[in-house]
Amino acid sequence: MAPQLTVERGGTLTTVQDWPGRLGLWEVGVPPSGPMDARSLRVANLLVGNAEGAAGLEITLAGPWLRFSSAAVIALVGAPTRARLDGAVELPFDRAVAVPAGAVLRIGALKGPGLRTYLAVAGGLDVAPQLGSRATFTLGGIGQPGRPLAAGDVLGVGDDANSLGWTRTNPLSIDSAAPTPFESPWILHVTAGPHGAPELLTAAGVEALLGGGAAWTVHHHSDRTGIRLVGPRVAFARPDGGEAGLHPSNIHDSAYAPGAIMLAGDAPVIVGPDGPSLGGFVVPAAVVSADLWKLGQLRPGDRVELRAIDAATAAARATRHDAAIAALAAPPAPEEAAPAARIVR
Repeated sequence: MAPQLTVERGGTLTTVQDWPGRLGLWEVGVPPSGPMDARSLRVANLLVGNAEGAAGLEITLAGPWLRFSSAAVIALVGAPTRARLDGAVELPFDRAVAVPAGAVLRIGALKGPGLRTYLAVAGGLDVAPQLGSRATFTLGGIGQPGRPLAAGDVLGVGDDANSLGWTRTNPLSIDSAAPTPFESPWILHVTAGPHGAPELLTAAGVEALLGGGAAWTVHHHSDRTGIRLVGPRVAFARPDGGEAGLHPSNIHDSAYAPGAIMLAGDAPVIVGPDGPSLGGFVVPAAVVSADLWKLGQLRPGDRVELRAIDAATAAARATRHDAAIAALAAPPAPEEAAPAARIVR
């Protein structure tokens, strides 16, 4: 029988995701989806010797219980929580770990900081791709099973095409691929968007948005479609939206990018991977690509600072970020092997 994971408990919101998700279809209303915290899934895959885009599990708030039909090698990366095998063996984060056949992995509640953790299995999750990706878009029912996991679901494991042929057990230690403290306040670096001062916002309005300090708080109405922020009121340079609408934040529809910060009325909303591809709101700034992973770890009540940088600096940060992750793709020393998880006494 092919290796399988059987879901005994689904957790709060556990979905299959791959990286970079479902690209090229946003123009017809299908978002990219993929992991909210792409860095953690990419790193988890490389730790177990997968290609960094292999399908794994995105675990939100409280984790699932999973039974392994065969021996496996796994890695957990992201917001820390307690993960145990058969109720006694505690698994470390940020390294590959051997799991015996028949074991049940129980992933606990993520009490914070951070909101999501990621599980990679050597060989990747072998679920059928839809529209070119194994990512789950729950609002559209796309992916397999196209919804959060539930008790009784069975996931195949072991697509050899995903394997790099080795695993890594040393803890992460290099620059932007290393575990970052999951703590509030979060600093999100942003670049200027297409709509700003003096046409649509006043200079004071831009300063209120990007003026430094942890001015914003994550609203509880936040999810994979967008992160809503609560904070100072942003001043507009006009009394209304003219032909586009009554509120000065309204414009004729224009495209959004993942990480775009739109002003939906007076509230900033950061577009997520399941968000809209376009809309009729002013976009004064966008989160830089190297910081997009942080969106997956923001939880209600976290404080956020939006810190402006120029395009050249953003590009340099993206290059360093991707290079640090790519460095993990180098094979480890031959003597390394996936360790058995330690017994908690």
